[in-house]
Amino acid sequence: MLAMSKKRTHIAAKGDPKTVAFWAFMAVALVLVVGMCWGAQGRTTAVADDTRIKVPDLTAHVTPRLSVIGDSYSAGSDNDQVWPQLVADQRGWWLANAAKGGAGFVAGGPEKVFAAQVEHAVWTQPDIIIVAGSRNDQYEPYKVRGAADTLFADLKAKAPQAQIVAIGPMWDNSAPSAGVVEADAAVRSAAEAAGIQFIEVLAEDWLGDPLLIQADGVHPTDIGQQVIAERVNATVPTVTLPR
Repeated sequence: MLAMSKKRTHIAAKGDPKTVAFWAFMAVALVLVVGMCWGAQGRTTAVADDTRIKVPDLTAHVTPRLSVIGDSYSAGSDNDQVWPQLVADQRGWWLANAAKGGAGFVAGGPEKVFAAQVEHAVWTQPDIIIVAGSRNDQYEPYKVRGAADTLFADLKAKAPQAQIVAIGPMWDNSAPSAGVVEADAAVRSAAEAAGIQFIEVLAEDWLGDPLLIQADGVHPTDIGQQVIAERVNATVPTVTLPR
């Protein structure tokens, strides 16, 4: 009689609503986990197969690599083409364009300032790094020399294999402000102190033709971008890879 009572109690436990709910929850959780894993695998495969993501083969360095640090003149602003890509295409170089609008040696804040672009610029082990600008530094030109000294030293330490070229601030077709002239002189002096080639833009008036500037009165048109590319191509050294 006692044994029968125990058996009935055990059978009743199997049908306990709480127990059924628990195992139903576990089954649903298992399905969700499997689905998440499958989805993650699918996303990983999709990213790996995405041909738009271009990652250089660092073990087979057969194409010269160019990195650019700069502002909106280098990143583009309502442009279909920008001079860094034009230069890279014309020379057959691989490009890492780290430039960001609003940036400068001291302008742009912690996420845009040139120092924040260094890691993007050096990770591909570039053969040449161009630091271009910036007109955005016209508001605090007295800080530019120190920031440029630090940036050039950082680039030399993190990319000792690279040639570094500094391009002075680019301007529109109006007369340069006193602040940008001072910033230009600061970049030049920092480059000379670091033994880095400096390319003058303000004195050469690269974008002096009004047709090269957009309606905003600041940024180059696509034709203006082409002119910058031509000027850079005429002054930036070639790269010969060791065989």
